[in-house]
Parts: sequence; C-alpha cells; structure tokens
Amino acid sequence: MLKDNKLTPINEKLDRGILSIKFYNNHTYVTVEDTGRVDIRQFNETDNTFTKLFETKESVVDFSILDSGELYFIGTSSKTIWAIWRWTKENGVELFHDPNAYDLSSKTLIPAEEMWFKSQDGIDYQGWFFDAKDNNSNNKKPPLVLSIHGGPHAMWTDGGTMMHEWQCLASVGYSVLAINPIGSQGYGENFSQLIIPRKWGLDDARDLLHAVDTISNRIDKDRMYITGGSYAGFQTVNIISRDHRFKAAVAQRGVYTFTNFGYVTDIPRWFNYQMGGTPNDDSEKLNELWSLSPLGRSNLIETPLLIIHAENDFRVPISEAEALFTSLKLQNKEVIFIRYPRDGHELSRSGEPDHVVDRIERIISWFNEHP
Repeated sequence: MLKDNKLTPINEKLDRGILSIKFYNNHTYVTVEDTGRVDIRQFNETDNTFTKLFETKESVVDFSILDSGELYFIGTSSKTIWAIWRWTKENGVELFHDPNAYDLSSKTLIPAEEMWFKSQDGIDYQGWFFDAKDNNSNNKKPPLVLSIHGGPHAMWTDGGTMMHEWQCLASVGYSVLAINPIGSQGYGENFSQLIIPRKWGLDDARDLLHAVDTISNRIDKDRMYITGGSYAGFQTVNIISRDHRFKAAVAQRGVYTFTNFGYVTDIPRWFNYQMGGTPNDDSEKLNELWSLSPLGRSNLIETPLLIIHAENDFRVPISEAEALFTSLKLQNKEVIFIRYPRDGHELSRSGEPDHVVDRIERIISWFNEHP
C-alpha cells in the first residue's frame, strides 16, 4: 500500500498466504489460503486487518465485483467443479450457474471427509479422505493412494486442481488421502517454515506416514500406493527409500538431486534458500544435501516406481528424472520412465489434453499392475 509516499505492506497482521488481489470502489480485496480453504477478504485500511466477506465450503478460484455490489466467484469443492456462485449482503451465497451439472448428473462424486491429525511434536495438521468403499465389490476394504501436494508451501483443498484425479482414482476403487503436512501454506508462517533449512523429507514425511497409519483400519493395508509431483515427486521417492509399505509409486516432475538442482532450475535463489545455502558452501553441506537427495538414496528403493516428467519443464528440468531413472536401471530396480514432449511443469493441470488423460490412465494402470 502506498501511503504518504511510502510503501507499506498490508498483510503484516495476516498470518496467511495471499493468492490474488483486486480493487473495487476504493477497497482492496484478496483471496486467502486458510486451513484447507480459499476465501475472500476485504482489507481494512484503518487498522490494517482483513475481514472475511462470507462463509462458504467452496474454495474460491477467482472473483469479480459488479457496480451493483454483487460479487460473483468461481468455487470448487469435492461436490462441485468450478461452479459460479453469487454473493450479496442481503441473500448471502447462492449458486448462480453450475456448468458441469449436466455431465455430473450421471456420475457419482466421492465427498471429501475432513480429517485432523497430531504429529509427534504435538502439531495439528489437516487432510482430506476420499473413501471408495462403495466402489469396491465383495465389501472388501479399498486400496489407498496417498496423494502428496507440491510446493512444498502449497495447500490441498477438498477440490481444486487435482480434484479430477482423486475422483478418477476413487471411481475405480482407490481411496485417496490428501494431507497438508508441516511446510504447507494456510496454517501460518511458523507452520510453513518448519521444513527450512534442509529439512525436506524428514518430519514432513513422518506426518504423511502417521496419517496413513491413522486411517489404516479403513483401507486394505496390503494395497497402498503413493504419488505426487514437484516437491511431492521428491517426497514420493524419499518415502519409498525409507519405508517399504507401498506396493507401487508414481513420482512426477520431481526434485531428485539436491546437489545439482539449485544450479539448473529457473528458481535457484528460492531453492538455495530452502536448503540454507549451496553445495559450494562447504563439504559438510555438500554431503548433507547428497544424503537427503533421492538419487543419493536410490540403493534403498525397493518399491516399483513409475517416473513421469515433461520435456519442457524449466522449473524442474527433466535431467532430474533421467538421473534417477538411470540410477535405478543400473541397479536392476523395477522402474519405468514416461516423458511427455512439448509440455512443462504444469502438465497435470494445463498440459495438452491427450497428455493429461494419458497421464492419469498410466497412473491407474501402474497401480492396477501391482495389486
């Protein structure tokens, strides 16, 4: 905010991440990640605070305000897919238009069950469970897919960008567990900083596995799977190098070499901040970064692994996947490497449509091939 010819941050009292900002009628509005949801808030210039405009179970994707004062927003949850909602002070939140209703009328969406867990350190963290028990025959407990978010400073909602993937998995009988472990956005600055510096893959991995243990009585413990992309691609391989409970894994666009990644990514300063420096600082840091790298732990991997990567990924260059694949092949491990031309880091969300479909089909097939 520019006031008295000085720039002043507006979010000093807001211990949450701001996703977008808009201006209307001399007021400032933002979308905020908060505890597994995304809401809309108005900035109060008098005391530098934010007021939530309304309560909704939808997570806001985008919004606009008309001259009449009506607010329209795109919202998503496990029950709706990018529906358009209207909010007024008089009537509150109302569904304005659901463009996918005609298609979803013949389909069954699995509702998300909000869950909370407590870490060994007494920290509460949130997750979402999609129970596919009704999509399994003979009343058998369903297999589980642990779905990890990237970032690491991101946040799963019960809908959002991966909702279609979770519903595809659930439709063929896989329950899905989506967890926001330490390091996630939406739970305060201290929570998100707990994996810095050089703490990727330690307590965050422990939180993820503890959540799996907690719901183990609701799933087939002999058929558990794990997947994730970017930071979560790293986390997937990190976990299967430390724990052998999963029947198969899919690592996507992942960071696998901490000693090299900070020199080849398009965000080198960010990654070196996450790691507390570079491998050039001293030999001790170099050795520590290598010991935390999935490539450095590849000899400990026993889980069948499918590696997925896009060739035009500048955030995480495909050389990361090539190195891990080659290492595992040289050790005669069970591994397959799928590379997609032309697409980049956003393959799973906005890649070429045939690639998006092919990717999901390959993930499901990989899990099916390892019962």
